[in-house]
Amino acid sequence: IGNKILRARGAKGLTSPSNCHILRWEFPFHWGHLAGALRAVRDRVRGLIESQSAEGGWPYRPDKRRSVLGKSGDFVLGTCAGNAYLILRYARLTGDQEARQAGERALKFMERFRVPRGAQGWECPLYEPDILAAAYAVGAYVEAYRADPRPEYLERARYWAESGLPFCYHWRHPERPAMLYATIPVFGTTFYTHSWLGVPVQWCGLVYAYHVQHLAELDDSFEWKQIARGITVSGMWQQFADEKPELKGTYPDGFYGFCTKRNPPYINPEDIILNALALEGHDPDPETAIVELDGGASHISSGGQVSDVSFEQGTLKFHLGYFAGETVYAVVTHISSPQSVLVDGKALAGEEDLSRVRAGYSYDVQNAWLFLKAPCGTGAVSVQIRGVKSAEPKPRPVVRRTAWEFDKPGETEGWEPAHGVAPFEVRGGALIARVTGDDPYIVGPETRFAAADHPTLRVRLRATGGEAGAIFFRSSASPSWQPDQHVDFPIQADGQFHEYTVAMSKHSAWKGDVLQLRFDLEPAECVGAEFAIEFIRAQ
Repeated sequence: IGNKILRARGAKGLTSPSNCHILRWEFPFHWGHLAGALRAVRDRVRGLIESQSAEGGWPYRPDKRRSVLGKSGDFVLGTCAGNAYLILRYARLTGDQEARQAGERALKFMERFRVPRGAQGWECPLYEPDILAAAYAVGAYVEAYRADPRPEYLERARYWAESGLPFCYHWRHPERPAMLYATIPVFGTTFYTHSWLGVPVQWCGLVYAYHVQHLAELDDSFEWKQIARGITVSGMWQQFADEKPELKGTYPDGFYGFCTKRNPPYINPEDIILNALALEGHDPDPETAIVELDGGASHISSGGQVSDVSFEQGTLKFHLGYFAGETVYAVVTHISSPQSVLVDGKALAGEEDLSRVRAGYSYDVQNAWLFLKAPCGTGAVSVQIRGVKSAEPKPRPVVRRTAWEFDKPGETEGWEPAHGVAPFEVRGGALIARVTGDDPYIVGPETRFAAADHPTLRVRLRATGGEAGAIFFRSSASPSWQPDQHVDFPIQADGQFHEYTVAMSKHSAWKGDVLQLRFDLEPAECVGAEFAIEFIRAQ
């Protein structure tokens, strides 16, 4: 599966949350291609920071259909906590100061909330109490505490964990073993039509359980581990077994009839497996150790266990523990290029591409990151990184580009497949792709140009399916991707090239500086269609 993802989407695809409720960036810390994956995470986090309000939160921005669920521009815990969690997790893994400061602003902003609401704004009214909002808030404060152990962070994590307890069944009918610790998603409805009162949606509780497990590692004031274990066991009881072999292992999105009737859609067991692994001491969450160098802190993050960390006279030492016979990966941040890297006393070679070697290290000058790959034959390795000092990332220049010509074979000019598209290549003077899933779209590189000077986009496009193209965009006026922030244009899906002029200026957010573009083929269900783009030009 990993190799298929690499072929279709590159290392960025290894950080995708598709079909997952909990997993985000863990896979490359255990499987490899960590350098490319972490750069993609960096770009994602920068986008979140750009979309953050000056006060520190993120507002609700519904499309037309969801405008009945809440007022556009309103803030609740659920519109903020998930983003805060991702930013603070990245800050913990890498020591990135911009992310840490943005995360701290978010936590300060979140102090105004007392009730967990609004994390499921895709279908649930914004102001309903919501266990997912509690889950993400626990995660955000725990990540902040891991990087900077302030007592107030732990106190707030505990508060939001407590706010999730009313969503759990704390009793059960003797003939309904799955009832105990089954979890209700919201105290309310979907689109004001379908009530969730008393109806478990266990995946929501399993997300909460996972973050509560991380709190349990830091706080023994309550039986948090028992809560997480109970929610996980309830999820196991809800899984299909032999009664429906074709659904074996899955569990229901809704557990109706007071925990007697499983209703579709049926969900893969990712949330159950992750919680079970964590309960058994095998949490895939990357571990981080922080060490002071001469003038700054370095963060060592790995899918393995990081221990015995020290720094003396330009040499950084630590141990990595992992499964015997497997390969361990790590990133060391905020350090200069090393004179040498030794694992178990043997020097590693510096490599540009660690995927081509059994062991080695690579150094990212731009970000001051060192990536390490080493076989872990006996279950642990000792690492020495010699001749290093504290170093800061270099400022990344913004590429001010207004045209993408796709006239060089193999050069995508920064465009990447983001969803439902593969393969993806440039040949014959065009960027060529095929739709493999619902909601197909591709995303361009970060750029910056004045929207007022470029009111239109010209696109030369060939397609064998679809009815329209859509240009989504981010701008300094509205820097996050929004469901209603796009301009559509009809296309001729006859397999021939046609040139289209798209009037971007008719959208109210096309102002200030344009930061990024995205192309969607509509409608969302057009699997099998092929399209080719000869150029995209802002004019």
